[in-house]
Amino acid sequence: MCIRDRPGWRVKFNVDRYIQEGYLGEDEQGVMYLDWRSRAEIDTKKLVDLVVGFGKKDREA
Repeated sequence: MCIRDRPGWRVKFNVDRYIQEGYLGEDEQGVMYLDWRSRAEIDTKKLVDLVVGFGKKDREA
């Protein structure tokens, strides 16, 4: 499911804003990716670690 298909105007508004600011990009098939600004400003290794570890604390408890 594409993130743009999710309900709510706030999601669409924020995704469009992040695309305009260069944090996110979208290809022809609608797949979202980190764009140039994200790669420049965000520690991608830490981001991946956070995403992979999301919810682990809840499952371990």
